Amino acid sequence: MVHRSPDTALSHLLRSLPPRPFPKDELNKLVSEVLQDVPSKPSLDVRRGQWELALKNEIFTLAVRASHRPLPHNVDICLR
Repeated sequence: MVHRSPDTALSHLLRSLPPRPFPKDELNKLVSEVLQDVPSKPSLDVRRGQWELALKNEIFTLAVRASHRPLPHNVDICLR
């Protein structure tokens, strides 16, 4: 499957991860496949920057989602 951008490739990779724990070899294989599925016209530095941006965006998205979840009752009491 060819992905148009690192963002779509990363989303696909995250959806296709097996349940944890998974072997490092399996993760390496999945990441290698996704990296090959993104067209590589730009230079290596540009590609690296695109992937860094995609990863940072995903991290921020996960952080925002996590911040909107209510805290467990016992944690909420400890923070007051």
